[in-house]
Amino acid sequence: MATFVVLPPRSLVLESFAGWLEQWLPTGRFSAADLAHVWDQMVELLQSQQPPTYLVHREDLPEGEPVVQALHDGFGAEPSDRIVEVAFTPRLYAKLASRDSQFPQAAASVASAALL
Repeated sequence: MATFVVLPPRSLVLESFAGWLEQWLPTGRFSAADLAHVWDQMVELLQSQQPPTYLVHREDLPEGEPVVQALHDGFGAEPSDRIVEVAFTPRLYAKLASRDSQFPQAAASVASAALL
């Protein structure tokens, strides 16, 4: 069972990550560009673990397509997989909200039928 974490756009995540690091390391100044390499290594680490966790940025999914279907079609999500959608709250982008769900069995039937 893999976990798919759907994140806000890459630029917002990296900007927030830089802000978080600056809170913990106040003498450092980090730009989103500086942290792109660190972020990519974290993504690789998560994908190499068992069960794997895949980080998918919102802009990597087709517009207008349901998340479950897009993850199945584009990233191979299956019925036993966990899907976590993370979004920035309206008040401050640094505050996060998440929704955790299981890949629905009904979507699996629709996805399987679409492959036939």
